[in-house]
Amino acid sequence: MKQEIDQIKQGHAEIQKAIKYLVDSCLDENGISKIANPKPVVLHSIRVGINLLNYKYSKEIVIAGILHDVIEDAEISKEKIAEKFGNKIAAIVWAVSHDVDIADDQLRTKTLHAKMQEAGKDTVIVSIADHIDNFPYLIYAKDDEEREWVRAKWLKFFDEVALLAKDEPIYEELKEKIEKIR
Repeated sequence: MKQEIDQIKQGHAEIQKAIKYLVDSCLDENGISKIANPKPVVLHSIRVGINLLNYKYSKEIVIAGILHDVIEDAEISKEKIAEKFGNKIAAIVWAVSHDVDIADDQLRTKTLHAKMQEAGKDTVIVSIADHIDNFPYLIYAKDDEEREWVRAKWLKFFDEVALLAKDEPIYEELKEKIEKIR
């Protein structure tokens, strides 16, 4: 029993280390965002991690959820993440990150979906948690055209990528949200 408790404490310490890393990467010493994304990335990323924790996913999946935006938003390299958190977490974070060097949105999305599918189920689980937390932002689209563009991207993700995790309870949570926008 003591060994199990020690493992839980160690897992929580590593999760807290990831939260600190996220905060240090995205906010200055006054709590002001130092990244371009207008979304509250730190709060969003912590919510993604907490949702994964609540579903009792492994600490690697939870940490990847917490760090899922640091490559594309804070310009942290996959190698830097691997140094701090290991190759598995770095691979998941990389696989859920858009390639900002691809200008065409359709090609960027297609490339992202292919990366996630190749990386496998753990990566898709993190992306599902990200989509779930991003769902409320759909109402903040600047106009109907942008809202439809986001909706189409999410439906494509759900129909083509999320299926890799269709046996997971978190998939069902996303499915409920997707049904609202079909």
